[in-house]
Amino acid sequence: MTYVAVSLPKKTGNPGAPTAKDPNIIIVRRKDLAEPFPERDDKGVLISADVTLKEGMEAIGLYVTPPSINRWDASEGEYDEAGFIQNFTATRPGDDLEFAELMTELMGEPVIIISKACSENNGVRLQGSPCNPMMLQYEGQDNNEANKSTLTFTSAQRSRFKTAHYRGAIPTLAADADYDGSAGDGI
Repeated sequence: MTYVAVSLPKKTGNPGAPTAKDPNIIIVRRKDLAEPFPERDDKGVLISADVTLKEGMEAIGLYVTPPSINRWDASEGEYDEAGFIQNFTATRPGDDLEFAELMTELMGEPVIIISKACSENNGVRLQGSPCNPMMLQYEGQDNNEANKSTLTFTSAQRSRFKTAHYRGAIPTLAADADYDGSAGDGI
């Protein structure tokens, strides 16, 4: 990786303000990815090439509650062994049959996650890779407070890579489930 020393003054406005997220996340099963997987640039963060799928495969579009989306990196490890763990969490309302089937299918299934910010073209993030995929942890709730599911995806192991800024095309998505998912104009 090539690094050039630069100063980073505060950006104008309020750069720390939260950015609204697109409620439709994209999940790609590792087994559906075509090779080669796009490489990061020489600084290790930007991916400009397209994520492509094997012939006949499609990515999964999943509606989640927009304010619940949280995508972040956490560093861990000793002095010269430190790395990043990529994390993505969100909640989804309800527990319909198709969603329950998807959660069952994704349990233990290595994936990558693509998520988007609503107000900016540069807000697309890609988490996971074929060699260090994201893995699902699931928790359901059905009580007097809510009927929802919390999805937590975490990279399988720490690595030197933060969440990627993704500028490639969004992979082809599977058709909507044949039911009233009440996701508005979502996927």
